[in-house]
Amino acid sequence: MSQHSQPENESFRLAAAILNARENIDFENVYQAILLRPEWLTLIPPGHRWAILHQIVYHGKVDQLDRLLALEGNNAKFRILSPTNDGQTVLDIAEARPMLERINRLKKMDEMLNYAKETNWTKCKELIQERPEIINEKPPYRYFYLIHHLAYTGDTKIFDDLHKKYHFDLSLVVGNNKTAYDIASENEREDFVNYLSKLQTPVTRNEVGNHPSSSDVEIVRNPDGDVLLSKNDTSTLTTSLSQLNIGNNITCENDTNLYDYIRGISDQDLLHAITDPISKKILQDPVLASDGYTYERKNIMIWFEKSKNSPVNGTELKDFELKPNKIIEEMIKAIVLRSNKIQSSPAVPLATYYKIQQGDTLSKIANANHITLDEMKAANPELKNDDFLQIGQNIKLPIVQKLIDKTVTPLPVSYDTKPVNPHSILTTATTIEDQKLIPETAKSIKNESISIF
Repeated sequence: MSQHSQPENESFRLAAAILNARENIDFENVYQAILLRPEWLTLIPPGHRWAILHQIVYHGKVDQLDRLLALEGNNAKFRILSPTNDGQTVLDIAEARPMLERINRLKKMDEMLNYAKETNWTKCKELIQERPEIINEKPPYRYFYLIHHLAYTGDTKIFDDLHKKYHFDLSLVVGNNKTAYDIASENEREDFVNYLSKLQTPVTRNEVGNHPSSSDVEIVRNPDGDVLLSKNDTSTLTTSLSQLNIGNNITCENDTNLYDYIRGISDQDLLHAITDPISKKILQDPVLASDGYTYERKNIMIWFEKSKNSPVNGTELKDFELKPNKIIEEMIKAIVLRSNKIQSSPAVPLATYYKIQQGDTLSKIANANHITLDEMKAANPELKNDDFLQIGQNIKLPIVQKLIDKTVTPLPVSYDTKPVNPHSILTTATTIEDQKLIPETAKSIKNESISIF
């Protein structure tokens, strides 16, 4: 790839995404662009009046908005009320009633959390009194829930007042599985820690299904930016490729645009895209739920049996419909195919040198450097006797450069305090396009009227 091709490709991708958002066509192209560059959602290029965010809101596509907002979790600069070039916000642009309600709800959550951050508890209480349902919710792009702000400041009186009236979900977590108790402990808020300890034990945040309590997802990139998955991951995913609802004609060679995209996405965003929020395993059958997040199908189906709220942000799900996320399916398949091909091909390793010490053997050196004996022999073909080495002799160590080595820990998730009727039965209706899950509670959700505050 030339030095100029990536910026040119990005400019073209941004222009195409803006055009498609404006014309209300090819949303999957828009989604892919924002997945690659979350900051583009509010970017207004020269010569334009609106960003992609404003176009999506204008067309009233609440489901599309939620999908895009779910990609903004790592974008600290995102603001839902980012203005247009003529000073309008999404509140001025939204015309359809469902979109207005969604924007207003996000705005109220933002205001509540901003007041909490400023410790303006009077305003915070007034807002919660107006919209009590948001006390255990947060926008996808915010880090703390309200309960974590309270734990950070250690204000037990405000917590007690709100908890008695509206009931906090004590098991909400942020970051690396941190509860309010953890946040208070880290910041030495002893009174708050003691207060929480006296409360009834919160609901345990169980993982769905039989997943182990921890999971390592290792992603390695070679110098070209190709993603190399660990052998355990590729073995599992290769087995599941036949189950993905996409054609077998996707290859790394003929889909250069897709792989340019995979090379360009940040490591953090890539891990976020291809792992299940519930189990933190690499997705095998990725489906989109109505909260805009992508889940492993079997895990979110189990979740629906116990809750009608989002596993990620706590908001009440508007329906229980699931749709395959084709973009993520294609990404995972392309990654697996390319990873398998690269790792099965003879590679030219990056070499460094080692000076032989007394007592060294080739096998000892290989073990000490996590290299196989065969790799050592291949890098040093001049060695006729593996165990006959001279002190002071320099030999090659075939070190494969690892650019990424990340561990993803499971995100424990809690069931909401208003569980679905345990006697309701999940029924499924499978089509080529999607699969609908229809618990009894879903019928009432669909028929509820939406009020605007």
